[in-house]
Amino acid sequence: MATPASFDSVDLFGPGPRRFIEGPRGEHVVPRAVIDPFDPAHLATGVIETTVRVEGTLVAPSDPDLDTQIETITALLEHPPRVGTLADGLGHEWHDISFTRFERLGPTRRGRVVSQPYLMLFRTFSS
Repeated sequence: MATPASFDSVDLFGPGPRRFIEGPRGEHVVPRAVIDPFDPAHLATGVIETTVRVEGTLVAPSDPDLDTQIETITALLEHPPRVGTLADGLGHEWHDISFTRFERLGPTRRGRVVSQPYLMLFRTFSS
């Protein structure tokens, strides 16, 4: 059975819709021209850090409940960034990844429930 969607065992996402988007994988490559303008080759500088964007909508019965959800989320934004396991609830997990950003996307929507579109960014850091 898959682990519920969470970061560091905390449910940040609630019952609202969400999608996990993993960034590119591979080598970080830069043109050598950055170092030597007469060298046309490229230089591999290391493995690209893993990034995972989570785009979704927080859903709550009232404005105060939504504010509490957002406060819980932003309390996990620390310096240095907290390292934990990110689980998407479908069996995919990213270990040793840090929660680095929360952003409200657009206005709060009010109807039968209160909702807030959001973006969360998680990334690994090279040692």
